[in-house]
Amino acid sequence: MTENMNDEIEILYNSKLSDFYKAIENLDDCVTDKTFGPFIPYAFEEYFAAKRKIMIVGQQTMGWVPLKDAIKNNYYYKNFIELKEGSTKDFENGKGYYSSPFWRFATEINQSLNGSSSSRLAFIWNNLFKIEEDNYYPDSKNLYELTMKYFNILNEEIDIFKPEIVLMLTGPNYDWYFEKLWNEKYENIQKTAISTEIEIRRLAEFGNL
Repeated sequence: MTENMNDEIEILYNSKLSDFYKAIENLDDCVTDKTFGPFIPYAFEEYFAAKRKIMIVGQQTMGWVPLKDAIKNNYYYKNFIELKEGSTKDFENGKGYYSSPFWRFATEINQSLNGSSSSRLAFIWNNLFKIEEDNYYPDSKNLYELTMKYFNILNEEIDIFKPEIVLMLTGPNYDWYFEKLWNEKYENIQKTAISTEIEIRRLAEFGNL
């Protein structure tokens, strides 16, 4: 099952990468040594076996495959996945990043829902922005527009991986992104507070998806 999911992700990303490389070849000035990506999510076998299917979504990576290298070497899905360093598969959902608040929470919430012995590989790690620039989403207008045009694909990824739960660990400054994304696909999206003790901008639930 996970092989089928990853095969579908490969088809999706290869089609996007082909057009992205053609579009960016004349815009080398917007790609710097601080530009990384694209990030590609990956489903491990443990995800298929998990009791609760969870996707945990962050903002963007903080360093990844240099985009210059990806463009120069014409990387496609298998290149990114098979890299010994800088691939989602090699990264193993934050292996070794125990002090990171993001990865500590991701691991704990997975074990809370899937059992204390559940592997860190049992959930899908994803990011809103597949291309990052200096630890943030692309600042260059041209690169930002290309990123949104070709890699604004969270909806498609959710359709492929079919998670039961999608946790957006993105903070309130990124609400505009997935509110726009989901409003394009669903009607009457509702954002509601989960707790009366925590303000909605810090913790909320999106309904009618």
